Amino acid sequence: MKRLLPALAVIVLAATLSSGCKRSEAPPVAPAAGSLPPIGPARAATIPQPIEKTLANGLRVIVLPRVGSSLVAAEFVVLSGGEVDPEGRAGLADFTANLLTKGSKSANGARSAPQLAAAAEALGGPFRAQAGWDSSRVGITVTTPKLAAALDLLAEVVRYPAFAADEVERLRAQTLDGLRLSLSDPGELAPLVAARLVHGAAPYGHPRLGTLRSVASISVAELRALHARHYRPGNAALILAGDLDPETGLALAAQIFGDWTVPKAATSAAPANPDEAASTATPAKPADVLIIDLPDAGQAAVVAAAPLPSRAADDYYSGLVTRAVLGGGYSSRLNREIRIKRGLSYGASAEYSVLRNGGALFASAQTKNESAAEVAALMRSELARLSTEDVPGDELAARKASYNGGYARTLETAGGLASLVAGQLAKGVAADEISRVIDSVDAVTTAQVRSYARQRLPASTLRMVIVGDAKLFKEALGMQGLSVETMTADDLDLDQPGLRKPLAR
Repeated sequence: MKRLLPALAVIVLAATLSSGCKRSEAPPVAPAAGSLPPIGPARAATIPQPIEKTLANGLRVIVLPRVGSSLVAAEFVVLSGGEVDPEGRAGLADFTANLLTKGSKSANGARSAPQLAAAAEALGGPFRAQAGWDSSRVGITVTTPKLAAALDLLAEVVRYPAFAADEVERLRAQTLDGLRLSLSDPGELAPLVAARLVHGAAPYGHPRLGTLRSVASISVAELRALHARHYRPGNAALILAGDLDPETGLALAAQIFGDWTVPKAATSAAPANPDEAASTATPAKPADVLIIDLPDAGQAAVVAAAPLPSRAADDYYSGLVTRAVLGGGYSSRLNREIRIKRGLSYGASAEYSVLRNGGALFASAQTKNESAAEVAALMRSELARLSTEDVPGDELAARKASYNGGYARTLETAGGLASLVAGQLAKGVAADEISRVIDSVDAVTTAQVRSYARQRLPASTLRMVIVGDAKLFKEALGMQGLSVETMTADDLDLDQPGLRKPLAR
């Protein structure tokens, strides 16, 4: 009987319609084929106001309450990262951060890496740990009732890392394997070479993850020394974002981290950084293009880089929008010209790497060796066009909307919110800057983009690197009137500011 009900319903409906019964509302009109519905109004981002307090030992505690999310992200940020690597020890800060969660040892006992991982997972973890430029971070996201236990665990790994010899050797082996692979990959190698060309001997110039030589020689004693020098409350901040009231968050931070006394050895002074000077002067430019010859490479990687000033520069947001127009998404200019129109790459993009003491813009794409010279010409052309032509209003609005949409989505999660604040602190910016980003991006004008490109991205400061099979594109570069310098992979030394291995004595 039940199987007959759908059929009976159809018969009744048909009879009703045939009897001339009228509906109270007109049926919806379908949009014309190929048309899109109108764009709705932008949804306002919900950005909590940071509440900050500095404990007696110097630790900054920042709480970003968001009631109703049921989760809290705890992010411990040390305001030192790869830039404090000693000379010849590239990767030391990254090693230190990655080993924090691989074993602990304190007066209350010791825990192995598996035990720490199990403890974090039992709370809803896992841990996340990494070192970037200007900061090292350890974080965990848990439900609100488990926050106190999570902070206890976070304090344990930050304050009492074991740096066990077996874990150091395990990480060393993994890192060396990764480096060997990346140094043979044009797409991985080209940005490292470009960073050296732009930053030179400045701290941001060396490979943050290390080199084969430096990683092979990192010792446990050096890890302990870096930790003692930089992991201290006066050089750190604890960020709590999510479903908790500020009073509870501040009280927990004081209870768990308040007894951390300042080590007698103060943090060493930041290394001299010539990046700022490089952004206002015209660096020496021996060749228009540096080629790293990899005869067996199946593809070529093309990177164009230019030095930029630090985050403190007044035109920071103009640069951010300029990057969005140039290479900030699928519809950006580089991707449109290189991929969409010509099919020369699976994707072309630009990175706006502006840090506490300097920065750079990197435009990049991978392509066939035979089309590397054409891609290089397109990059130079698009960079030049930004400084000579106004960006149309609709294009500018679309690129700003794309950036702001991605930023707003990151704000929606507790972990994303904490990460954005950590990024501001690493650049030397106040935590509440997160509430001004979207409006600051929206305020950038076409004239400001053009002015930024003209002042900050002139051809005279541009560095170009191509890593690939040189015989397939070097002649074409010469036909464009470009001067070219070629190095073999055997001659390359990323530990050296000049990129070349020292001459044997």
